[in-house]
Amino acid sequence: MNALNIRVADRKYGPRLVGSWGEFISPEPENRILYLSTTVKFSKDMMIDDDLNAIRHLRPVREVLEVDKLKFKELLQRDIDDHRVAHEMVPYILGEFNSKEATFFPPILAIFLPNAAKDGDAQIPRITENPEVHNGSNWLVTESDLLFRLKRFSNEQGVTNSDIPLAELEWNSQKAKLVVIDGQHRLMAMLAIHRTHHNEWRDGLTYKRIYEDSVRNSIARVGFLRDLEFPVTILVFPELSGEKTTKLYSAARKIFLDVNKGAKSPTQSRLILLSDSDITNIFVRELLETIRTEDQSDSVTGKPDESTADVPLLPAIQYDASSHDDEKDKPRVTRFLTLVTLRELSNYLAFYPPRFQKSMVIMRERRRVETFENFCEALSIRDLIGPNPEFEEEGEEKEVSLADLDIDTCPAPIVARLTEIYLDRIGILLSTLFRTVEPYASHLCALNNIRNLRLLDGEDGALVKEAIFAGSGTAFILERIQEEYRNSRGGVPTAQAAWEKLDEAQEAFLNGFAARLFPSESTATSQRQLLSGLTEQTRSRACLLGLTMASALFLHRIESKFGRIRKKDELATVVEIFAKAVNDYLTDKTLTRSGCHKSALFSKQPLPRDKRPSVQAFNKIPSLSPDNWVEFRCMWWEVLMKSSSGVIAMLKEQLYNSASQSKFSDLENALLSDLDEARTHLLEEWIRVKKKDVEEDNPDYSDQQLLRAAQKRALKDYFETYQEWFGMTENQFGKAFKASKNGQGAWKLD
Repeated sequence: MNALNIRVADRKYGPRLVGSWGEFISPEPENRILYLSTTVKFSKDMMIDDDLNAIRHLRPVREVLEVDKLKFKELLQRDIDDHRVAHEMVPYILGEFNSKEATFFPPILAIFLPNAAKDGDAQIPRITENPEVHNGSNWLVTESDLLFRLKRFSNEQGVTNSDIPLAELEWNSQKAKLVVIDGQHRLMAMLAIHRTHHNEWRDGLTYKRIYEDSVRNSIARVGFLRDLEFPVTILVFPELSGEKTTKLYSAARKIFLDVNKGAKSPTQSRLILLSDSDITNIFVRELLETIRTEDQSDSVTGKPDESTADVPLLPAIQYDASSHDDEKDKPRVTRFLTLVTLRELSNYLAFYPPRFQKSMVIMRERRRVETFENFCEALSIRDLIGPNPEFEEEGEEKEVSLADLDIDTCPAPIVARLTEIYLDRIGILLSTLFRTVEPYASHLCALNNIRNLRLLDGEDGALVKEAIFAGSGTAFILERIQEEYRNSRGGVPTAQAAWEKLDEAQEAFLNGFAARLFPSESTATSQRQLLSGLTEQTRSRACLLGLTMASALFLHRIESKFGRIRKKDELATVVEIFAKAVNDYLTDKTLTRSGCHKSALFSKQPLPRDKRPSVQAFNKIPSLSPDNWVEFRCMWWEVLMKSSSGVIAMLKEQLYNSASQSKFSDLENALLSDLDEARTHLLEEWIRVKKKDVEEDNPDYSDQQLLRAAQKRALKDYFETYQEWFGMTENQFGKAFKASKNGQGAWKLD
């Protein structure tokens, strides 16, 4: 059967594919899917009529929808790893790896997206099914308002015969696009061959640099180019007639996840973006959407010299990765959050035991499980929607008990209500926190300052701009191409200009970031050294968790005295007060006694390499395990309480000007009590470290001797630390740590 047979005379529709049809019916009949199994060809000879080239009409998602403007809940599948396509799949198709062995791709899955699908609230045109006669034959015709027409061979009454599954599919390429929802990598390999061979890079022009060299080199190594065919299965959803296009996105995403369960799994980031069942993922996806909306609001100006929350946050979040190898704990240099880490921060606030937010020091728990019960307690869900919320589903009023729900069993209307509650609390806390607290606020400003660099102009600049300001997948791809060519003897690829510009843009960001934090440092080299030591710590999951949970504890202490905060603007104000108090110390340009920048407080190397006096780093945590988030929370709390009087004054002025003085006194006492606990915990942790050192030096010591010697060393270190960073006198240190000096001038615990 000829897979491509166009009747050019019939201009009601354009391209026409023939093949065999099938019907997939799930347990719910309204989820019926029709499909056409067919093939699409690549011809090495150019076909003049556009309609004769069906390959021209298949599109990856990124060429049909503006992915950067697409809502995260509308994403259809993971992004394309262009490096893998160019350097593995194209050679595979062309037979370069082993031309004597058979090669085959499983079918690509595609759906029709009407052009109006860019508006998620638009309706899917009505789909009708009627028996018709065409060219003397009987067909059952499934048609969608001149978007597409699927004809299935039938009898006069329109009854189809599964023994003769002949079908024809036509569509109007001006009104609908044929978008691939599974197999984008396979499709892109075929498109790269077609577009390079026929010089047809009018679509996907941004990625031309990545593919041209690889395709031409592969063809040259093989020595010939043959016509190719590849299987395609096109899905039609007749039961979604008249529904909003968001239903189409949801159906496509579910199919993608279902068919990939047994295949190479998507990255965890992509699963978070695509999941429609687990509410921990849904919430984070909606948080990303909220952040993007905030970034585009009038209040976020994007002025280059701003130092507050007036610059976009989303570009600092690595919300996608091309492969599992790219999905590291720490993000790329221009980011400080990965999507996986953002989900973890969210889960600590919403789905882990609320005691995490109520006590400064908690026991490390190796096994943490997200539970719906914790979520209900952390966000006061029962108070907000009741223990048995009612909802409407398919026109029927229903009721559900919160006690019967789990994170993956919530009805959609309940998920929508819970998402709003989540965003009004957790969303505001996280978004405000990372827009305002240093050094993250300076990171955002430095990143925004490179947005209009001239090197981001042109085709190569477009790739770089996507690599830096989109989800990072393109950056990983450029780096893999660079690494591959670095180790080869081939010629210089056209993509070289793009990766060189990427390196240049990242250098400009780092230089600007370092200059913001360490303006008085004499050289750019020393600024960069200080920045490297600082970001090694502040971009770690432990530090990010510590900051998040310090702000949560701060919020809890305030609400314990003044009641639950219900208004979103008041919640944001509390987080801003937290940030202002922290920043009062971290942005103080006065150097410490040894010449350390206070902005380098969390670094384990707070001085440049050319300055080598003995200085005690404030950060003494021996490792960067996420389990050390409690220690980081204690350190953030120390910085916060350096301005304790300022915190109380801001709360009085901005939120609680009519509250009694006794409440403020009680709050300050609670905050100071937390500070005592934080200091005790940090000192005890350092004593444990010092005890190991003492034991190595004195293997014959008893446990009591080891402890006393370790306490002596730890107290000496901490006195020097607090003298350096916070200007404490011996008397102040003794009171703060309940310690004193003995007759020989050595510190001991009282």
